[in-house]
Amino acid sequence: MSYPYTPEDPLKYWSYRYDAGNHEWHTETVNPLLVKYYGRLNPDGSVKKILVTMCGMSVDMNWFVEKGLEVVGVDIALQGIKKYMSTSGHKWSESAAPQLGPDAQLFTVPGGSIDCVAPYIVTEMVQLSCIKLLDILSAIEPLDIVALLHMLIHYS
Repeated sequence: MSYPYTPEDPLKYWSYRYDAGNHEWHTETVNPLLVKYYGRLNPDGSVKKILVTMCGMSVDMNWFVEKGLEVVGVDIALQGIKKYMSTSGHKWSESAAPQLGPDAQLFTVPGGSIDCVAPYIVTEMVQLSCIKLLDILSAIEPLDIVALLHMLIHYS
């Protein structure tokens, strides 16, 4: 499938993909690798808040809430978060978040269990995610790393 926008213009590219209904990377089930490795990544339950980058319509956010975590989701495309919130079963509010960017919107579930922001592009966040990814990869079996990388390559 070709797109009128290229990944070099990520905001238009991802917005178009959501608008066109091309978001096959989102599933209706929690990522099985997350389920498999959650105990290794948070063995003592000391993690209480999690950052979900590229959250879009991820049902993983609800799963984290069920585990007792507060979730902060960020994504470049407003459409993904709006679709997630409208189907999540949560009551939520939307408000401008100019301190995070001129067009940023904050989506909040009362009680503070989930906060999502879009559009959000921050180089430091990508660097932080990569550092955390190295920690995560050290807890994952090699064959599952290959499966995860395949999934990332296939859907990008």
